[in-house]
Amino acid sequence: MKAPHLQETQRGMHPLLKLLLVALVLLYGYSAWSQWVLGEPWGNNPSPDWLMALVLLLLLATAILMFTLRLDTELSEKGIRYRLFPLQRSFREIPWTAVQQAGVRKYRPIAEYGGWGIRGLPKSKNRAVSLRGDYGIQLVLKDGRKLLIGTARELEMKQAIEHLAEGRFEVL
Repeated sequence: MKAPHLQETQRGMHPLLKLLLVALVLLYGYSAWSQWVLGEPWGNNPSPDWLMALVLLLLLATAILMFTLRLDTELSEKGIRYRLFPLQRSFREIPWTAVQQAGVRKYRPIAEYGGWGIRGLPKSKNRAVSLRGDYGIQLVLKDGRKLLIGTARELEMKQAIEHLAEGRFEVL
């Protein structure tokens, strides 16, 4: 029986947060347009044009990042690959031979890792890569490091990991 090749792509923010971000960009964009084009300063103590431009650029960059952010995860016979695009352009690969234990678990993103995203330094003992939710693929590597990769397909990932273990590593 051939081992499953499972892929998952999680998109960034919750739709309501996206809506809030779009509303913020539109509101600030309108205030900048009003001040720059119409010559009507926004508020009693308007910001200088350069500051409005800087804030607008930062808001736009944040919006673009949040709308393009995605976590790609692949499980195969060889190992697990993941990336948080566009922050990580290429996949990070972990062969099953480097894994001591693996499994899917419920976790507390804020309490355990301080939130979502890329958490922990590259050489730290406990890292996480996640976008949303509270389930993740927990890996314990043979060198003692731990990595948690967020997932929204916990049951499918659990079944795939159990199938892929087959004496290679211990299932958590």
